This record gives sequence, C-alpha cells and structure tokens, in this order.
Amino acid sequence: MKVSKSGKITAVKKGTAKITVSNSETKTTFKITVKNPTLNKPKVTIKKGKTFNLKIKGKAGTAKFKSKNKKIAAVNSKGKIKAKQIGNTIIAVKTNGIILKCKVKVV
Repeated sequence: MKVSKSGKITAVKKGTAKITVSNSETKTTFKITVKNPTLNKPKVTIKKGKTFNLKIKGKAGTAKFKSKNKKIAAVNSKGKIKAKQIGNTIIAVKTNGIILKCKVKVV
C-alpha cells in the first residue's frame, strides 16, 4: 500500500496492510486487504453472432483485453466479446500486473 500526504491509499499488490490515521486528539487503525482482480465468468459459452460482456471485479487502473483467436471470438477494449464462428478460444485480460483468462466456447 502507498499512502499519500493527503491520505489517498493506493494498492500496489495483493496482501494485507494496516493504515493508522491520527491527529492530536485521536488515533484509528484500519486493516485493508487487497485481493487480485477476478473475472465475472472464467468460462463462457456464446452462440455464434451473439455477444457477452466480460467484466473485471476489483481492478485498479486500466485493463487490456486480447483474444487468442479473433476469427472465433473478438473482444473490444471494454471487454465485449463477439462470437464469430464455432470453436474455442481464450480471452486474456492484463490488469494490475497479472493476466486473467476466460475460456470462450462458441456454439
């Protein structure tokens, strides 16, 4: 965790930290736990021609989405998957310094 002089807390990696806030009259300690982000669906089955919105829970900052096979399923910069042809692929999402994967089956 990083804490700025103004009190803004920024998570830098997974873990637990204690933050103490004090002034001349009182002192309070908070326990903060940071978890790795997760996807709303680690596996998804989509009908050809349909879409699915892949979402990240617990992300900080930006995320980059990439399809391993754009001919089967493409993904835009906001996580919207478009099923193009029958088959299997993986959507990789890079966020917070880690890569999350979603297995996509197009039927």
